[in-house]
Amino acid sequence: MDVVLEPLDEAGFRSFHEVAVASGSTATYENLVARLRFPFAGFGDVRHWLARHDGEVVATATLMFLAEEENSHLVLAEVVVPPERRRQGIGTAVLRALLPEMAGREVVEGFQVEAGGAGEAWAVALGFRKANATVIQRLRFADVDPALWDVPIPDGYRAEQWTGPAPEEFVASYAEARTAIRDAPRGETALRQPEWTVDRVRAAEADNLGRDIEERVVVAVHEETGTVVALTQLELDPHRPTWGRQRDTAVLAAHRGHGLGVAIKAHLLRRLVADRPDLRDVYTSTNADNVHMIAVNHALGFTTVRSVVQVNRPVAGDVVVEPLDPHSAGEADLRGFHAVVLAAQPVDQPDEDPESYEDLVARLRNPFPGFGEMVRRVGRRDGEVVAAVTLSFPEEENAHLAVVDITVHPERRRQGIGTAVLRALLPEVVARGREVVQGEQITAGGAGEKWAAALGFRVSNEVVLQRLRFADVDPASWDRPAPAGYRLRRWVGAAPDDLVASYAVARGAIHDAPRGDSEVRSPEWTVDRVRADESDALAEDIEERVVVAVHEETGEVVGLTQLQLHPRRPGWGYQRDTVVVAAHRGRALGVAMKAEMLRWLTPLYLDLVYTGTNADNVHMIAVNYALGFTTVRSLVEVDRTAAGLLQALGGVDAEQRQAEHQHP
Repeated sequence: MDVVLEPLDEAGFRSFHEVAVASGSTATYENLVARLRFPFAGFGDVRHWLARHDGEVVATATLMFLAEEENSHLVLAEVVVPPERRRQGIGTAVLRALLPEMAGREVVEGFQVEAGGAGEAWAVALGFRKANATVIQRLRFADVDPALWDVPIPDGYRAEQWTGPAPEEFVASYAEARTAIRDAPRGETALRQPEWTVDRVRAAEADNLGRDIEERVVVAVHEETGTVVALTQLELDPHRPTWGRQRDTAVLAAHRGHGLGVAIKAHLLRRLVADRPDLRDVYTSTNADNVHMIAVNHALGFTTVRSVVQVNRPVAGDVVVEPLDPHSAGEADLRGFHAVVLAAQPVDQPDEDPESYEDLVARLRNPFPGFGEMVRRVGRRDGEVVAAVTLSFPEEENAHLAVVDITVHPERRRQGIGTAVLRALLPEVVARGREVVQGEQITAGGAGEKWAAALGFRVSNEVVLQRLRFADVDPASWDRPAPAGYRLRRWVGAAPDDLVASYAVARGAIHDAPRGDSEVRSPEWTVDRVRADESDALAEDIEERVVVAVHEETGEVVGLTQLQLHPRRPGWGYQRDTVVVAAHRGRALGVAMKAEMLRWLTPLYLDLVYTGTNADNVHMIAVNYALGFTTVRSLVEVDRTAAGLLQALGGVDAEQRQAEHQHP
């Protein structure tokens, strides 16, 4: 489908309105013309087009180039195709034709897309991601009892109000209070809230004045300090004479929970009724996650009229995912991989020291054993490495899993890169017969967890990452002898032949350790499997140290703790499994074995030992604390079926839908 974009002029207003009405708009011609001629303040340079096919107007388009420095990366877009011309490739052709107009902007975002409607489905099919959801609410004065607005200002505060510029005595604290809107829920939208200063406030006020927009503000002033701690704003546009547009409502964090928000909004409504009896409606939009403000609005008489979503994707070219063989890759590719990991580390793993280029290359070439085949990928956009990828294919009990680690450079996040990479990996996941895609060691509450949740992954397990720093711990805390009836033995490398059989049985006791709802299944340990595991570690030059508890009466191993020393991290130890056979628990064998391990390590002059413990395993976490470990971070595991991801990201068939339905 070919379309021609025609910049909108007054001769095209009627056609623009016809497309809007055909697509469900209730705006009169006069109201729409007013919006085109006099756009809302704060949206920067607004441009409109008609799209024609064979001379016929088949769509309209709008781009908004936000002026704020924070949003210089972003262009807001709206493409409207009348229902009778949809599903003909017109919207896609219009978007493609708009790309040259977007030059210099990194992200394109659709900001008023009807939730669940044709626009959202079209955007998702084009690789946009749903970044946020918003509730549009309306207060119709004729339908509301003004008694709802009899909400007093709480003790210790007073209300102040003004129209137009903020009074000099309040403008500095008013600017600070406006910035408090930045911690309101915003989903994953690429639109960034301003950092308000006095100069910026004055510029915004002057912009409204230049547009003949009346801005009304009510603030809460803290009596003790005389500063503004909460505000609500409303704009009255002469070109829309029957309704007001509620803008930001914000309360400084230290003053929340006192009912200031509802009090100042009620004060504003009382003032409007008194001053502007001709007004019919007030409209406001609130993030769907901001349940508190939505409830405040309902309490004041607002009703929800519709829900919209924000969708976005990069303006730049598509992401290309390429193999990276760490043994044969050129230095440029390896350094690109390292640059992504290095930039992400302080954001995603702030407790860890930066990984050098040499250490990373060694890790890629000599991965930890026990994770199955490990393949590396890089994600490129316009030739630049923007994502570092590891895909692991465990075997045996976990042959149903594909473990994915996608790291996107922090400066390139929120552009759909991670999603594009995951989509590109799915064919290989399916071809290998893997049913579940899993992400591990994701910082709880961080960008990775939020991204995974947006793609429908579930949190299946939570892990506490703990660290012992030898310089900070009194070795006396490790004076924990073995209880009567047991003795401790230790070795490096292979288990002694006289213990290996019972050692294998003891390792199997890890099966009843808490694992949340994780898809990872613990191994069924046998002597052969233990020997194979030991050989794998030896082949990677990993020194494995083991301390076991031997039951004196039977001579069998009934408890164990393992620690690995990796050549690429000479100052670190990695604590692996610690387990006690069920019949021997409750005798402090775990703490005795781990204490012995730490005493054994002391002459090596290690800096750190790291360990990860399931968040539900409160006993082992307490044992670690007693030995000097501290918690540095909480991690989550997430998973989703491959069939479910195919359906969400495109390309699922009936058989895969059935698999998604049947998988727990």
